Amino acid sequence: MNATLPAIPSEGRSAARDWNYVSGRTAALERTLLPGSFFPDLLRARNAEEAFALLSESAPEIFPRPESLYDYDRLLGERFAARVGTIAADSPPDGPAEIFLRQIELGRVHEYLTGEEAARKTSEEVARAAGRLAGAYSWIDPLDLSGERADLFRARPLRSLSLWVDASFLRSLLLLAVRAPELLPYVRALADSQAASTCLRSLPAGIAAGELAAFFFRPELIRAGLRRPADPAALPDRLLSEYGMGDLAGSGEGRAENFSRAADDRLTAVAADGRFEPFGPLPILYFLRRLQMETLNLRIALAAILAPIDREVAGKRLRRI
Repeated sequence: MNATLPAIPSEGRSAARDWNYVSGRTAALERTLLPGSFFPDLLRARNAEEAFALLSESAPEIFPRPESLYDYDRLLGERFAARVGTIAADSPPDGPAEIFLRQIELGRVHEYLTGEEAARKTSEEVARAAGRLAGAYSWIDPLDLSGERADLFRARPLRSLSLWVDASFLRSLLLLAVRAPELLPYVRALADSQAASTCLRSLPAGIAAGELAAFFFRPELIRAGLRRPADPAALPDRLLSEYGMGDLAGSGEGRAENFSRAADDRLTAVAADGRFEPFGPLPILYFLRRLQMETLNLRIALAAILAPIDREVAGKRLRRI
């Protein structure tokens, strides 16, 4: 298991510069972001050669050679992690980059939990793996198997641990927002959408409400500030209504994708509230959110070109930037 991110120099953390410095660096990086209009143009590329020609004009540093397009997932992930790590190293403590660093780490933990190695583990081995994960990532709470959790864990150890990790991630962000109140609106919106996404993944897979309550909607997460839904199954549709996107609510094919896209656009809109601030954490949050959505849009477009996937379907998946 790869349990570390690219190193962030400790001297950068201990002697963090003020927000003026990192805001200036971020403003310079903003000029490298691709405009939202670029991605529909990229989707019109008929093949990899045309896609590379477009990218070499607009973002030549991402893909140095035509064949590197086929390694897009790794290259885009490394580029995003490097940018976030650099900004984190230059920022005062508890800045917005911490949110995105933890999202990267969460993705790596889930890659491990869904891998073949983890799938072969017994519940006892998964419990030991949980201890190693809590040691590797400071935001993961030590696994508590007291009371009814012990039997539930033995029945579905990997799924229980996955829910536990998701709850730990959200709790750590909500506690971060206590220390950095400027980030609270974004963190609350992120926590709500992540909770709804967890319900969308879990309930169709046969995860009962009791398991969600035991391993995800646990008391310490609610105390940290997550809104507990009266009906977990209804949470995605309730949030869509709050977003003004009630027309996307309801069951059926594409429900999870519709919610994911709507929630992403909602988060970008929340982050955009800080775009006019001259310095401080909010314009940096907005830049990092746009960079994250740029990375996602490039993945969607390149998957459609190289797979190929239906271009019309891919176009509907693009996020706003």
